[in-house]
Amino acid sequence: MKLKALMLGLAVVLATSLATIANVTAAEKVHTHLAFANAFLTNSYIIESENGIVVVDPPFTVSSSNSLVLQMKTIGKPLLGIISTHHHPDHRFGALIVAGGNKNMAYYAEAGVNKWTLDTDKPKYEFWSGIFGAEIPAERLMPNKIVNDGDKMEIDGIKYEVGLTGEDESHHGTHWIITMSDGRTYAFTGDTAMPDFHAWLADGHTKVWVEKSIPALKKKLADRNVTRVFVGHGNSGGLEVFDWQTAYIQTYWKHLRELGSDGNLTDEDKAELTKRMVEHAQTENESGLVGFSADVVVKELGLF
Repeated sequence: MKLKALMLGLAVVLATSLATIANVTAAEKVHTHLAFANAFLTNSYIIESENGIVVVDPPFTVSSSNSLVLQMKTIGKPLLGIISTHHHPDHRFGALIVAGGNKNMAYYAEAGVNKWTLDTDKPKYEFWSGIFGAEIPAERLMPNKIVNDGDKMEIDGIKYEVGLTGEDESHHGTHWIITMSDGRTYAFTGDTAMPDFHAWLADGHTKVWVEKSIPALKKKLADRNVTRVFVGHGNSGGLEVFDWQTAYIQTYWKHLRELGSDGNLTDEDKAELTKRMVEHAQTENESGLVGFSADVVVKELGLF
């Protein structure tokens, strides 16, 4: 009888422990928020844990940031922090709105991302507010929790690690790897890959992006058994998102060389380049960037 009671007691304890683990695991998930078209259809992510949420890459405009806030409210948990993967304004301008106006909200960025953010914030605001007016937040939260490549931390049971990606779509990209309590490992890679979207190539780093940044990051994530890559634009997926991006840029190079073979790139050539890249990517998402970036990439490659 004593043995039976002991076994029953252990079973109850085990069942309770398993239920607790299941509840914690079920509470840990990643939600995607898609910004409106005037905010470049960026992806923001809500990492939900047992007791709160962390937002990765807030949106660009007031309306999209307010939309994200509404999604956060449906989850019903407090905001524990914000993470920035890179300095481009379409992935950070709405941070203060997302923080509910709390200027002391923990806002994490790697040191280089922070520097680029501070250096470019004012001119980027002046440029974009001239186009979108009051849709661009007049007051913007700057990172206040500065971390370095390889730094690790834990927020409400989820482990976070920041890594330097280097030059990609931006001048200084980073990635964040998170590990859930059950061992699931995900990565947030900003604009290193953007499947089903036309990329901003006008920062002029396409060669480093394809030949160095992507291969190194892809290997690292494979070694870390990352099961899902959350991207800044387009559809998240596995490591194949980087193959899509590599093929996109290499195809862009090919057509750019063909169209500029006479040592000149006209507006008609740029229109043809856009047409070809839309056919390649099978999407018109942000296709206006194709021709806009062409002169910069010509100079980067030293074509003429």
